[in-house]
Amino acid sequence: MVQSSYTGKSLRNPFTGKEIEYTGLIPVPDNVADFVVTQIKELIDMYDLDYFSIGGAWEHSADYWHTKVLLAYYYNKAEAENRRRGVLVNNYLGNDTAYHGDFCVFENMVPGEIFERP
Repeated sequence: MVQSSYTGKSLRNPFTGKEIEYTGLIPVPDNVADFVVTQIKELIDMYDLDYFSIGGAWEHSADYWHTKVLLAYYYNKAEAENRRRGVLVNNYLGNDTAYHGDFCVFENMVPGEIFERP
């Protein structure tokens, strides 16, 4: 039986009413390296991105999200393409990423808090 993460009830086929058995789980040793990084690199390769922004990564560190690997890939690809316009990255790639990216988004900071970059 598969439960909906939203309602907590078992999922049912809307036409037959039978419970749906979920068999699609494939264990992955490192979801971020094996899936997330691969998908982001694919987006970088497929689209001519000027701005690279990922949100919702606050619960883990930049190392967990492979931030340096992704930023290096993005910047190196832009440089290799000899782009006339620049590229831009925010600091949302982990809970310790105030020092990564080209600019800092202050929406999650406490007003009046002193923010220093090295």
